[in-house]
Amino acid sequence: KKREYAAASTPSSVRRPWAKEGASLRCAWPSGTPVMVRSLEKAADHNGRLGKIVEFDASRSRYIVFLNDGNTLSLRPENIVQKCTIEVAGLSLKPELNGKVARVTGYDDQTGRYMVLLSSPPVALALQRINCILCLGAVVFLEGLTSEHYNGQKAQIEAVDRAEGRYTVCCESGEELKVKFDKVIC
Repeated sequence: KKREYAAASTPSSVRRPWAKEGASLRCAWPSGTPVMVRSLEKAADHNGRLGKIVEFDASRSRYIVFLNDGNTLSLRPENIVQKCTIEVAGLSLKPELNGKVARVTGYDDQTGRYMVLLSSPPVALALQRINCILCLGAVVFLEGLTSEHYNGQKAQIEAVDRAEGRYTVCCESGEELKVKFDKVIC
């Protein structure tokens, strides 16, 4: 299935595949989504472990995640990184990598960088979020916005504006925002 990464001029009626009242459910990662555990403080030994989402418990706003080691955890969205596909963009020191597609393999909270793996050439990189363009429809977690009430919300990417370096997202609250590439985590 081919991924779409940019559609800045896509009409709103085409970009938005759901009604605002369904945004909260639409912003939940679906069952089977591969993820990595991150930023746990009390159970830090689980950080970096891989698994798959079993379901979203809307009453508790937590994901049930089955880890590859056989454990099952109930995790908040901010404690998960989706193992999704990105397009590399905006690298000035290695411009030959711009436009390449990579798979997110993790996220480093200390540096704020995605760990990604390019398929061709096979190279592992640590990229800033601003250099990773997520695909349309990706579910993300908002972080670092000046309007703090949006921080911590899940959202879904509706459009990508490469020239401005911003995504148009629909938040779980149903509000549409334009946010910089570095203000979301997949």
